[in-house]
Amino acid sequence: MRPSRSSVHATAASVRALGTVGFHPVGVVIGNSTTHIPRPVALKLQGRLSTLWRSSMGDAGGALPPVIERMYAQATGQDHAIDPYVATYPCAHPVTRGLVPGQRLTEHYPGYNWELPGPGRALTQGFEHALTRLADRATARGAHGVIDIRMEVVGDELFRGTMDITLTGTAVAYGTELPLPRPFTAGLSGQAFSKMVQTGMIPVKFCLGAAVLSSWIGCQTRTQLESGYSFSVEQIGDALVQVRDVATALMWKQTDLSDAPFVEVTLHHAHARTSKTEFRTSAWSAGTVVQPFAPTASPPMSRLVVPMRQQ
Repeated sequence: MRPSRSSVHATAASVRALGTVGFHPVGVVIGNSTTHIPRPVALKLQGRLSTLWRSSMGDAGGALPPVIERMYAQATGQDHAIDPYVATYPCAHPVTRGLVPGQRLTEHYPGYNWELPGPGRALTQGFEHALTRLADRATARGAHGVIDIRMEVVGDELFRGTMDITLTGTAVAYGTELPLPRPFTAGLSGQAFSKMVQTGMIPVKFCLGAAVLSSWIGCQTRTQLESGYSFSVEQIGDALVQVRDVATALMWKQTDLSDAPFVEVTLHHAHARTSKTEFRTSAWSAGTVVQPFAPTASPPMSRLVVPMRQQ
């Protein structure tokens, strides 16, 4: 059943706050997307083979395992804007240093934290599809924007298999002004939105960035995990920080307004051990990019809202 134009999920306080800046709600809008994210083929087997490869190459970590090079080549070949993340954790054991490093078989080998290029990009694309449908429905209602967007993500926390994204928000209009070419979207409540407008800021777009990092442990991390003692495991701890940074950076890439701030940013992450030699860490970051506008006594929408420049 199609909701009526008067149905809103904003609170009474939000509706009142909207009125103070000339906006009024016109209804609830929903956008959703379902994305199937395949698991990397035979990655666990290749991870075990990589352990043998890294052993034969020594502990310097100067060369990436073939599977990492191959996945990165495929990712950058499909999208030149992709610059996957990788960090090396060389073996710290002095006994592994040889006269001819990298040319002997040893149980000492480097570890890698590296981004799986596909899953995070696929989830971000699914989010963009849901956001486009949300904006299209807002346009059909004659709205200038959507606020108070709530996002629900259903699926594997490591971005495997079927992922469902549902966005629900309140479409708002400004007086009797004509609709914009593209409505703004924001994860701000009515109160927060009105305060932003009163201070000379306007939301532009609700953005999301997502990433999955694979941690192929080296001998140093393996020793710490199997020692039976308490250690601060650098490689595993770094993965959590790194995946958040990558997800946030990808969120920034969803807009070309590089000098504009984000507000109401949320971060979610998950971590699991997927095999004897591999850990996976995932994260997604969502926020609203905002821009200043030139306020006037009675600002028309053409000056109040600055549409995002074309990518």
